[in-house]
Amino acid sequence: MRSLIRLIVRFHAFLIFIVFEIFSFILVVEYNQPHKSIFLNSSNIVSGNIFNSYNSFIEYLSLKQANFELAEENALLYRSYKPEILISEAFEEKTITTNEMQYRYIPAKVINNTINKKYNYLTLNKGKSDSIKPEMAVFSPSGVVGIVQNVSSKFSSVISLLNPNMRLSAKIKKNGYFGSINWDGTDFKIVSLNEIPSHVIVNEGDTIVTSGYSAIFPENLLIGTVSEVENEKTSNFHSIKVRLLASFKNLSYVYIIENKLFTEQRELENLSTND
Repeated sequence: MRSLIRLIVRFHAFLIFIVFEIFSFILVVEYNQPHKSIFLNSSNIVSGNIFNSYNSFIEYLSLKQANFELAEENALLYRSYKPEILISEAFEEKTITTNEMQYRYIPAKVINNTINKKYNYLTLNKGKSDSIKPEMAVFSPSGVVGIVQNVSSKFSSVISLLNPNMRLSAKIKKNGYFGSINWDGTDFKIVSLNEIPSHVIVNEGDTIVTSGYSAIFPENLLIGTVSEVENEKTSNFHSIKVRLLASFKNLSYVYIIENKLFTEQRELENLSTND
């Protein structure tokens, strides 16, 4: 307390000057309308900038939650994606099948990912407690990612499309010719499309999508675009390179697809194989 008193005594002239300056400023602003308007506008600008900076900071801190909520919202949209109506005129029956009936889309966060190994995998933050099972499809909003291989209570490992052991049935969107996608272990942006007959017209830029010829992936999920086509005279098939649309280097959120008819389809296919 004594130190404070000594400080006031020491700088009393300066403090009195500051008090009078503040008092004079208040009088000028209060009793002069132009000055008052300028002051209020300036104070609004300053306070507005402060609040804007504060809100930007708060929004930055909440990005994680916002991304998760966006992923949940997108999952709901995928569940109602493009219903197809199949009409049998011969029997005058109408059967409606939709992705909402057959497929369930589950958002998940990528917590580990490799792209520079020969055999690449991802780890997701969803597992058995979220009804995740092996052989479920995984894709990002931009393209196919892989297939669930192993599952624990809270996590799942995914065999990446960037893995030579991963094969995916794919087709050329414009004409429906199908083959298989496989990675040769070199460029993480490029995969090969095999088994396309040499008489089929394939151009650079053609879109490659899932064929739907499996119980795992729905039809017409994006995979990539043709980046190179080579015609070998000694072969009956094209050599096609496909540039992936999914950006494996910065994957954050993906979707796990549950085919509700998976078991029924697999059991029927196994019966046909054993015949």
